[in-house]
Amino acid sequence: MTNERKTRITRTRSGCLTCRKRHTKCDEGKPHCQTCMRLNIPCAGYQTGFKFQEDPQLVRLKARRQAKQGKSVFSRQDGTSASPGSSSFTPEEELKAEGYDEKWLRAHFPRQLPRIFRDILQGVGHDSVAFRAAVYALAHVPVEFSSEAPNEKQVTALKFYHLSLQDVSKCLLVDDADHMALSLAILSVLSIVEMKLGTYLGGLTHAKQAGALIADDLSSLSSSVVGTQLVAAWLPIKAWYSVQCVPWENLAHVLPSDALSQAWDLLRSSEDKSHELAALLVESRRLYALVSLHRLLKTSSSTDDISSWPELYRVVVNKCSSGLSGSEEASCRAEVAGIRDRLDAWHDSIPLEDRPIYGTTSRLKKKLYSQPPGARIEPLTFRTYRAAMNYARYAAAQALSSDEALDTITAITARNMSATLSASTLVATPSPTQTTAAACISIAPDSNGHVPYGACHGIWPYVPSFEGNLALAILFGLSTLAHLVQAFMYKQCYCWVIIMAGVWETSAFVLKTLGAKNGRVLPFYIISSLTFMLAPLWINAYGYMVGGRIVHFSVPDRRVFRIKASYMTKLFVGADLVCFGVQGAGGSMLSGQGSASTMQKGKVLYTAGCIVQLIFIAVFTAVVVQLQLKVRKNPPSAWNANSLQLIWAIFIVLILIFVRLIFRLVEFGPGGMNETIMTAELYAICLDAVPMAVALVILNVFHPGRMLAQTAFDRVIMEESEMGNVPRRQGRYEELGQADRNSSVSPLPKGRFP
Repeated sequence: MTNERKTRITRTRSGCLTCRKRHTKCDEGKPHCQTCMRLNIPCAGYQTGFKFQEDPQLVRLKARRQAKQGKSVFSRQDGTSASPGSSSFTPEEELKAEGYDEKWLRAHFPRQLPRIFRDILQGVGHDSVAFRAAVYALAHVPVEFSSEAPNEKQVTALKFYHLSLQDVSKCLLVDDADHMALSLAILSVLSIVEMKLGTYLGGLTHAKQAGALIADDLSSLSSSVVGTQLVAAWLPIKAWYSVQCVPWENLAHVLPSDALSQAWDLLRSSEDKSHELAALLVESRRLYALVSLHRLLKTSSSTDDISSWPELYRVVVNKCSSGLSGSEEASCRAEVAGIRDRLDAWHDSIPLEDRPIYGTTSRLKKKLYSQPPGARIEPLTFRTYRAAMNYARYAAAQALSSDEALDTITAITARNMSATLSASTLVATPSPTQTTAAACISIAPDSNGHVPYGACHGIWPYVPSFEGNLALAILFGLSTLAHLVQAFMYKQCYCWVIIMAGVWETSAFVLKTLGAKNGRVLPFYIISSLTFMLAPLWINAYGYMVGGRIVHFSVPDRRVFRIKASYMTKLFVGADLVCFGVQGAGGSMLSGQGSASTMQKGKVLYTAGCIVQLIFIAVFTAVVVQLQLKVRKNPPSAWNANSLQLIWAIFIVLILIFVRLIFRLVEFGPGGMNETIMTAELYAICLDAVPMAVALVILNVFHPGRMLAQTAFDRVIMEESEMGNVPRRQGRYEELGQADRNSSVSPLPKGRFP
């Protein structure tokens, strides 16, 4: 039994590493075997074997060269020493033998290296094995490096990297400026290789060596054009490593502190302005972090939102470094001021074609002026991608070196600088309706207490119109009063639903009218927003109930799509109650003072409720269409005419609710609280308030208590249905219809419909 099990194991000595590990047969496909691909298993590739070249011509050339130098050569056949020494080739010969020559470099030179590196390769670095091997290594590093199963290109990159490390020591012990520039170029390329390989410590070691070289010999490097350009090209590489360091470490300095002024002058003279900008951005970030830490460590007030931060930062600083206490806040602020001056000088030095163009048309200006002051952002146009990226970095550096930003993050402004605030000063007070955690803008309110949307203490996303909301409040109030009178006149108890809809709409616009004159009262905004968003659900439920009554009193079998009128009403009203609960939960989150996540959850809930409501309205519309077709089959009578008119009224009300739902879905869809549709009251009035007002008035004109009046046809149908005998003959319908035309109409009795 044991021998049979052993024979089933497929043993392999070749194939990919994955199949060898799994002891399965490999088809040895390249670059990945088909077995692994078929099983959806990551193929680890093939083991790279050592290849030995048998080229007698190279051996003879090496033997002649060693013979000229007076060295003996070993004979491989008899083992005698024709010349003592090694049989290996020099690194230059190995590179050329493998095809890495000038032609290969021209075709595969790394694009991420600036032009100065190519000039060094053609000049002082032409015979440098360390520099050429570093360039070869960078050219072979793939875009996505995998440390688990390195492929052939990765192995080649590592081979060249180690070859460059072995030869780099020859270039470091030099005195002339050109060879110093060559050493800096080698360290720069090796740092980029380490960066792409993902080995941070190795790259940091090369960055330290390059920083020490620049700090010690910056004067010598500045004396040559090649050295000046190379130092400027090195600084963006160093900037990446500086950002990874904590701000109180020396490595966080992108420039050598011993020769800081000379380094800034060197950067200013560079033709590529992005080099100086990278250094300014990193330095502003470092100083910003230092000043913030100093401020936070001094914070002791228990009333601040960040009162729990100081102890945490003390622990972090004590564990990481003791150098933070040596840097005083005043000196850091002075350096920040110097950074601001250098940023201004940088902006003045860039050519006009690299500056943005304010391309605002008259149509765009009109749109911008309709927005609150805090949201008026004019678009910028750039001629090149490089100019746009430089300006983005410039804006980031400006923000980091801003005194207002430093005061904001540490709450200094709110604590002891409130007396000097201007209308555009940034403070750290969140707005109740703000959807992000960003700082707000402190702006003095108007005479009614309103501030633009996004400003501190802002409640309303727009300034409510006093006249418009007052007119709508009067319109909804009159319609509600009319519904109340009609409910008593026709003795229809179920009309309390439409009365509730009118009361909610009236309350919403009464509160909006009050909020137009009292912009700082939060309950006005919360209650009016909630009732305004939920009131149409009452109208929707009333439409379902009226539709069920039309089926009950106008269709002989009291069914549509084989569903009884009572069951149909319960189904749709129940669905409306579910929508009411979901939309109510979402609306309460949207109209409150919750965080950004709470607002997002509220938007999702409210949108989901609107979608469910929209689906049931579509289904009920199909029911109304089928109901109209069935009513038309009845004998002609005043009863049928009234029923058809009421059906058309319900159909129009459904269309108005549908329009209102589409508006709400667009409003709370992909955009945020800063969308134009959210910050302009006109959209809500035209697409929500006016359609609902029209719906209430239509239901006043075509009131079901008047339209569904009892006739002879209805009386006989109800009497026979109570006895379980519904008439089904057309002749009986015609007889009842004739009796209906000869009789008067009386109000519908109460309690006949469940």
